[in-house]
Amino acid sequence: MILKAIKRRLEGKDKSWIEHLLPILWSYHTTIHSSTGETPFKMVYGVDALNPAEIDPPSWRRATLTTTENSEALKENLDLLEE
Repeated sequence: MILKAIKRRLEGKDKSWIEHLLPILWSYHTTIHSSTGETPFKMVYGVDALNPAEIDPPSWRRATLTTTENSEALKENLDLLEE
């Protein structure tokens, strides 16, 4: 499985396989396997793996503005541009 993924990623590219190994291993460890119905990561640690993008704290703007407030701010900016 892992060897096939490395070969697939290297088709038509340079042969620096080591650069592709970590993303392939991450994919393998966070994909549900039909034999167990779980990911290897969850079987080892007891919890689902979090994508790094999921754990980044939200920006101040996203954390403090509601959708309505954001829409109003955008309209105000457009009004200022038109003046």
